[in-house]
Amino acid sequence: MALCYLPLSCLAQDSIYFQNLTSNEKKTLVLCRENILKFDTSVDNLLVNGNNILPNNGSFKIKVSREGMTSVHVFDGSAMLGSIEFKAIPCKKADLREANPQLTIGYLRPGRVDKYLLLAQTELNIFAEGAPNLMDLKIISYQFTFVPKNGDPLEGQAKSSKLSNDLVYRIQSAMSGDVILIENVLVSGIGGIEQKIAGASYQIK
Repeated sequence: MALCYLPLSCLAQDSIYFQNLTSNEKKTLVLCRENILKFDTSVDNLLVNGNNILPNNGSFKIKVSREGMTSVHVFDGSAMLGSIEFKAIPCKKADLREANPQLTIGYLRPGRVDKYLLLAQTELNIFAEGAPNLMDLKIISYQFTFVPKNGDPLEGQAKSSKLSNDLVYRIQSAMSGDVILIENVLVSGIGGIEQKIAGASYQIK
């Protein structure tokens, strides 16, 4: 028995996708979202935590409400084909909404800053007050715009938390009133879930 892969265009963006999963393999379900399973064999219903789940357009939507191991029992009619053990993990999106993580350059909070303090920093950080479980958030990429009071703005993108060399070069010659915008910050956390968080803006003193 195998769970078959569906392309991203077929299912909602927040779905979980499986490929070549056998009954004795363990996979992950995510709390507070619908996890979509589709089988390449005849399956009439699933039994999850005592709840009977019927297919919808050939797919099964599973929502779990507690962390830990969850058994999904697979049936064809009255015959049970087997069961699959899944690990239910927290929904990072819910955690992020509650924690309201703040992006910073080094330890410097957004606002008016001295350019030499900025130049002493080497990468972006994420600060989530009162949410130590978010300390493992990893910055995957971000976009930046350097907007001088005089002259043309510079736009760019970085594929890590490190400050872009182009951005550092502009900060070195920055004048009072110039602005730095950090936007479209993509992060990854528990369970490898990716999402964007709010950016930050700085103005040179």
